[in-house]
Amino acid sequence: MSLKFDIDLKQFSDQMKQFKKEFESDMHVAVGSLASMTHAKTLELTNQLSSSIQKTYRDALSFEKIEEGVWIVNLDSKAMWIEEGLDPYSMYDTHLRSPKAKTSVEGHKYLTIPFKHNKNPSEQSASAQNLTTQIRKELKDRGIPYKKLELGPDGSPRDRKSTRLNSSHSAKYRMPSSA
Repeated sequence: MSLKFDIDLKQFSDQMKQFKKEFESDMHVAVGSLASMTHAKTLELTNQLSSSIQKTYRDALSFEKIEEGVWIVNLDSKAMWIEEGLDPYSMYDTHLRSPKAKTSVEGHKYLTIPFKHNKNPSEQSASAQNLTTQIRKELKDRGIPYKKLELGPDGSPRDRKSTRLNSSHSAKYRMPSSA
């Protein structure tokens, strides 16, 4: 018994070409949808940023079609610091130029920065935990008790203002006066 197969390769080739066209068209639509969803999700995530930088980030975010099947969601370089962070720097001088900065009787500038340190570490954000650790280390290095009443040489409670950091202090790191 013999079997005979008659295959029309021309028809098969034409069908594959049509399939390729449909597939490419579907992929272009899918890529455009994915780019659009990425842009929308990125805009949604900006709500997690502080309100002071949300506008900067949103204004720097662009979404454009370059050519068929090629889309770009781009963050302009002026806002890349939001994604990448800033190099370490001291905020000391910036804080002392703030309109909220005050001048002590001795003529030194200072700024009170409120800081809630009464939360358990498990209730704090990662950045708050890091800040708490840095403050505890700085207080320990200065011999200042953390969350305990600080006593003066005569045993009486020490005035909180005496531990406030101001422009007369020369330490590299600063602690908030409420610590």
